Amino acid sequence: MATISIVAITSRIERLANWILEEERNQGGRGRISFARGKRVLSSRLGMTSKALSRYLVGLSAHGVRSFGREIIIADREALRRLLTSVRGLTTAQDPRAV
Repeated sequence: MATISIVAITSRIERLANWILEEERNQGGRGRISFARGKRVLSSRLGMTSKALSRYLVGLSAHGVRSFGREIIIADREALRRLLTSVRGLTTAQDPRAV
């Protein structure tokens, strides 16, 4: 059972981290993301509860992500990318999204 739980958590963190990086790029690559509809809509879109989303955002603070209301700031994009490559077990050179 523990393995299933860990896999589920990892995939949620990965989904959130991927969304943050993609949305930041879509919004101009300035290190900020604004989302007008709130965390409930975002959490539903990412397949998690709003409570889980809040927990994961706090957890991502160790990887350069800060959340303030309806805004996310990426203080360290490389730390977030390193998290994704470590979750996937890939090196940066093997990860096509790392560039």
